[in-house]
Amino acid sequence: FTFALPVGVVPPAAEPEPPAEPRHEIRRVLLAEDAPDTQRLISVMLRKAGFQVTVANDGRDACAAAERAREKGEPFDLILMDVQMPELDGCAATEWLRAHGFHQPIVAVTAHSMESDRKRCLDAGCDDYLTKPLTPDKLIGLVRRRAREWSARAAAVN
Repeated sequence: FTFALPVGVVPPAAEPEPPAEPRHEIRRVLLAEDAPDTQRLISVMLRKAGFQVTVANDGRDACAAAERAREKGEPFDLILMDVQMPELDGCAATEWLRAHGFHQPIVAVTAHSMESDRKRCLDAGCDDYLTKPLTPDKLIGLVRRRAREWSARAAAVN
């Protein structure tokens, strides 16, 4: 066989790098979900996308986790709130959080897709609404969109 080395040839131009994903301010996500399988599924999707995830097993735990995080000076950037949970459902938990000064985005997650269900969640103080089953594109797309909106809102205030 033969082997040839080109001498004095300019190496081909490197492929341009794709534009960097804009830096999102949302990094810490609280997932309020009572079903262990759904907890694992959503957590994996979020972690693969680079988010830090803390899981709460019901609305009461979610409120307590959000309060502890705020007291430590590390509030959650976004809460994914299952609507139907024991102890304290997602709408009641959202109302409690809003009444106690949690201003970051809260996204309702539910299997119910009726307009009346959506309205109930938004009336409780949720910023958005996702229906199950969740796909990575749907979940991550919404979290990133909320991240951009939250960043823009925070920048406007400062």
